Amino acid sequence: VVTVQRGILDPNQAHLLVMTFDLVDAGAAPARLENLWSDVAERLHDWYAPFGLTITMGFGTPIFDKLGKAGVMPPGLRLMPGWDGDAFTPADAQADVIVQIACDHRGVLNSVERDVRRLLAPAFVVRDYEVGFGMTGSRGLLGFVDGTGNPHGEARAAAAFIGEDDGAHAGGSFMVFRKIVEDLDDWERLTVDEQERSIGRRKADS
Repeated sequence: VVTVQRGILDPNQAHLLVMTFDLVDAGAAPARLENLWSDVAERLHDWYAPFGLTITMGFGTPIFDKLGKAGVMPPGLRLMPGWDGDAFTPADAQADVIVQIACDHRGVLNSVERDVRRLLAPAFVVRDYEVGFGMTGSRGLLGFVDGTGNPHGEARAAAAFIGEDDGAHAGGSFMVFRKIVEDLDDWERLTVDEQERSIGRRKADS
């Protein structure tokens, strides 16, 4: 039986926090990661189930070498390529651990954030964090229907999870977190026709 992490196929929640961490004490790392994993599985998800809490953990490429575990890194895990206009280089943007927290109550989000930081310290320090929120309805801040290409039904699992051909990692997922800046003031100065040409579909009906 393949066990998959929560927060991948769950419905979107109202509040989101993504934190990235850098490893600073390799010797203490295994125990801190085990403590976090156990606490997530045995306490946090149960305590905050009424608020739809999901906590999803991932590992960046650097941590496998730092912990001497290069041989167990999933073969499909690799750096995200860069594009013209990026304000970063992919190698510099790689953190050791990423934790995604999502729920329907902002207070719960803040409480769980403190728990995650505490459980990973002092082996890991926070590199960056981003707070997000769910949109009402299907349209994003640009006014277009968001996520038009996302799969539905059984196709969701096929797209999201590593298959049985990589048995050691079956049921795992690859996560990409890209921060995109939307200049809404400039965007709203464009005509609808210009916006549609930029997005590649009609604003009214997608």
